[in-house]
Parts: sequence; structure tokens; C-alpha cells
Amino acid sequence: AGVKLYYYNSLKFETTSTGIQISDAGAVKKIVSYFDGDYTSGFKFSDLNGGIWYDAGAYDLYLNANHANSQIILQSGGSTTLTLDASNNATFAGNIATAADKRISVGTWDNSAFTGGNAYGFSVTSSLPLLHLTESDETNKKGYVGLTGGSMYVGGLISNLYLQSGASGTTALTIDSSQNATFAG
Repeated sequence: AGVKLYYYNSLKFETTSTGIQISDAGAVKKIVSYFDGDYTSGFKFSDLNGGIWYDAGAYDLYLNANHANSQIILQSGGSTTLTLDASNNATFAGNIATAADKRISVGTWDNSAFTGGNAYGFSVTSSLPLLHLTESDETNKKGYVGLTGGSMYVGGLISNLYLQSGASGTTALTIDSSQNATFAG
């Protein structure tokens, strides 16, 4: 038998065989304690499609939005900073930054052929890895660096392609939009 607390004949709080339930007249206004096995505990909210729980066996914290159209939205200072949608897309409202000597990686990254060890920066591993760049004020100016079939491609809808070297970034080769090449040396 559980304990039920009412406020003006409306059920507000009750103990159940799995924990506590806080409710109101509507099914979407409740919090239910959640236990699964020996290690997992937390809370499920509203229609039980979302919740937060901790798996002490795996040391994992779960934030769960389990409805087909659910999103997990993190806010800071009253504004949305990160949205995780039901299609596993992440949208950041601001910049993404890393500490020094870290990398942002898509897939796994082995750069030992170039550095003999770990490398830091941006990495894309796929059957057709590509870095695509678009100037925010020049939407018709786009550039890319890509790799396919063992060949590397650099190009885009650009005015000039510059290959630079040296500490001061001296241009060694210029290729213009007419595909004329000018070597500095």
C-alpha cells in the first residue's frame, strides 16, 4: 500500500512500488522515480518518454528525450546554447572551442604518416572526406579540400588559389580563375 498526499482533493504526491510519483490532474505533470537493476536510478518525466538517470555500473549519466520528435535543449543565461534533435544532429548557438593541442574529429584519426605520432587539428575520416568553406558575405565564393581514390583536390568557386610557405606566408604559387599559374621562384 502506498501513501498518497492530496491538496483540495487533488492527488499531488504518492509512493509507489518503484519510488515516488508527483502528479497533477494531467498526465504530463508528473515525475516518477526510475530504477533499473542494481545500478541505474533517476527520474522519468511527464509521459515517461524523457528523463535523467545515472548508471553507476557504467558510470554514465543519461539525459533522455525519447519521443520520436524530442529534442534535448541546453540553455545558459536564458538562451539556447545546444540542441540535440531526434535525428542525432547537434546545433550549437555559439563557437566550438578546444584547448591547445586538441582536435575536432569526425571518425578516427591516425596522422602518424606525417608527424610520426599524434597530430592536432581538424580531421574527417570517410569514403569521401571533404572540408567545404563558404565566405559568409560572399555566398558565391566557395572552396574545398577533398580526397577521393587516393587523389587530393583543392578548388572551388574562387578568384585565386594561393599556395604559401615560410613564416610570413609568402606566396609561392598563384593559380587564377583562368587557370593561369604564376610561380614566385
